[in-house]
Order: sequence, then C-alpha cells, then structure tokens
Amino acid sequence: MKGTIFELTCPLILKVSILNHMIEANNLSLEIRGKIILKNINFRLNNKALILGPNGSGKTTLLKTLSGFYRYKGSVKIDGNELKDINYISLSTNIPDAYYIAMKVKDILSILSEIKGCKKDLFESMMKEVNINPLDKNPFSLSMGEKTIVFTALALSSEPKIVMIDEPFENLDKNRKNIMMKWLNKYGKEGFIVTHDLEMLKNFQEWNMYLMIEGKLYGPITVKEFLSSKLVEGNKEGSILKIEIGERKYSLVSSKDNSSILDINNIYDYV
Repeated sequence: MKGTIFELTCPLILKVSILNHMIEANNLSLEIRGKIILKNINFRLNNKALILGPNGSGKTTLLKTLSGFYRYKGSVKIDGNELKDINYISLSTNIPDAYYIAMKVKDILSILSEIKGCKKDLFESMMKEVNINPLDKNPFSLSMGEKTIVFTALALSSEPKIVMIDEPFENLDKNRKNIMMKWLNKYGKEGFIVTHDLEMLKNFQEWNMYLMIEGKLYGPITVKEFLSSKLVEGNKEGSILKIEIGERKYSLVSSKDNSSILDINNIYDYV
C-alpha cells in the first residue's frame, strides 16, 4: 500500500497489533510556512481526554499532527513506536481531510470497510439513531451538523482503539448532542476529543482534560476541577494549573463563587 492513493489521502487508517495502549509526546513542535503552531508539547495518554482552548490555539492542528497529516519535530510514540515511522495504526479521526477518497458516503464506507474494518451495519445503525440517510450523498454537500455526525460516525464505526475527534458537538441540537456523547463514551479506548461546548462538559466531569493556549498544551486536570475554577494572574501556590498567555503568567485556582470561565473562546477577556 505504500505510495498508493490510500496512503496519501488516508493517513493512519489501517490496523496493526496494539498491546500497551499509550500515546506519548515529548517536545512535540510543528512549524507551518515559517509559523510555529505547536510549541514543545508533552503528554502521556492512556485513556480518552478532552482538549479545550480558544479558536486558533492549535487544537485541530494537534489532532491532525497526531493523525499523521504533518511532519513534526520532537517525538510522538504510540505504544513505543515513533509515529513518523509508522505507516498505519489503529487510529480514527473525524477530520474531513481524511475522507477525500470518494464522492459518496456509501463509497467512502465501502473503502474504509476494506482497508480499515469499518463496520457498515454499525454505521447504518448510527445513522438511523440520528435520523440521517447520507449513503447516496456527497458528504461535503451535507449541512454542517450532518457533516459533523457523518464524519464522526465514519471514524467510530471501525470501533478504533485510538480516536482523534474534532468538535463533535458543533451545530448539533440537544438530542443529537446526547447521542454523540453516548458514542464518544462507547467507542475508542484512548485519544483526544476537542470541544468548545462547555455545556456538554458537565457530562464528562470524571474525564481528564487539557487546555491549549497559543500552541501550548497544559494539563491534565479533571473536567470537574475546571468547571469549579477561575483564572487569576500570577503563579498561585496550590493552583490547579499554571499557564502563560503572551509573556504573562496565570493560575487556574479552585473557586466557589461561580466565577469560572464561561466561554473558552473569550479567555483573553478574562485576563
């Protein structure tokens, strides 16, 4: 398969044996067209965790990097194997770039069934659950909410071990958000899920999460800790998390006065 269209357009979509589930990054950095996007990121992940951060902070780029779209500096290892040296791993993403392999959803599903073990019956049952019938449609002609659902279902219907899911609640109504939440809890053993939806965070309080700000990743902390915290200036003793914004230092501290960050996109307004 090396050098074929499948390798070029669908990075990291075939399975290999995975023994010790672990994703580990050491000094991961990424520069695109002379601009540094990811800055010395370090983490060890053996479960699913959320990433929150303002628009433009590098969240989607991090998912793309971990899904094999970019050549990075530093180290990313999956079960001890360097990511840049692996052709295929048991990883799925809902990032649209991975699905430019056919014009109709049914053809994408057929290709993924052959090369990745994507389960057609599971995908179709997921579509019935959300009352969408996309099989004969071009996925890029769907509404924004339908795209979110279809790409995420395509990613999850292979029952992957590792998931990299970007904004799965975007443009969904309450009922479909709840269905999506159920899918995210059920499928995948480890990986990152990026979201801006702070309302949905209440349903993931025991999960770990990270903050991403200006290309740097901070954490982990629990969602419960984040939801009961506020951001204050300076390095505060006993803080939950210490972060930098520009050249200034801030601390995330426990708060009982309901003054937590209400919109992660407006984090700069709170400092």
